Amino acid sequence: MTAGPRERPEPVDRFAPGTGSGLSATLRPVIARVEERAGEGLEALILSGSHATGEAVWADVDGRRVSLSDVDLYAVMADARSAAAASARLREAPLASRLERLAWGLSAPIEVAFVTLAGLARMPARPATVDLARSALVLAGDAGVPARLPRWEPADISAEERLLLLENRGFELLWARLARSRARLAAHHAVLKTALDLAAARTLARGELPGPAAERVARARELGAPAATPAWLEGAWERLPALWTEALAWRADGARPVGEAAHDEAWRSAVRAWCAVWRAQA
Repeated sequence: MTAGPRERPEPVDRFAPGTGSGLSATLRPVIARVEERAGEGLEALILSGSHATGEAVWADVDGRRVSLSDVDLYAVMADARSAAAASARLREAPLASRLERLAWGLSAPIEVAFVTLAGLARMPARPATVDLARSALVLAGDAGVPARLPRWEPADISAEERLLLLENRGFELLWARLARSRARLAAHHAVLKTALDLAAARTLARGELPGPAAERVARARELGAPAATPAWLEGAWERLPALWTEALAWRADGARPVGEAAHDEAWRSAVRAWCAVWRAQA
């Protein structure tokens, strides 16, 4: 894998009102598959996460441009019955095989949640739901649905949900350790994604969650290291700025090849910083 040219198949900045370059051709086959699984009850298909904000990471794989970032989709259904039926169809017939995803230009998983607006309103505040309300992009259906989404606030995110964010990144670090040789670029992406989420976790400890990743990093820099860091983790937080710089560059300019030694060093830095944040929050 090599770094790709600077292109923006995704919206440029979904945090700024009135911006966005429209639908990427990469997602068109995904939309068709989701619409098929959803059936007649689909009211709107909403894109969330890094692909909606224009911060997804792309790389050249065998001469083709491929995204390393997950595709996060919410299929808003007319009622609970149609949502359950669509979920059952998806379990029986998964959306796409790995080879199909790669052919579409997507190396990471495609996550689809079949939901209702009422169901979304009952969900607890989470980083993902806060971001959904901020940057939801309608790919198909009623363009007015995002205006009807619940507006979660960062301060409403519970301590349990903050720990779940860290726990999920911990699993990604474990996977990145195991996969570092056979899927190094994807593994390094997991490390850098973890580093950015540690910045988010640091801001969430103050009831804040800035929108773009660069703003989260800037705020985390202002806040500094978590309190009560034990002696064996001294200096762990200070290793994060280098990872943040690299992670933001990947989002702006595409993923770059990384050697095993550099990946291992970054992984160790991310693990130590993760431990520091976990101890401070847990």
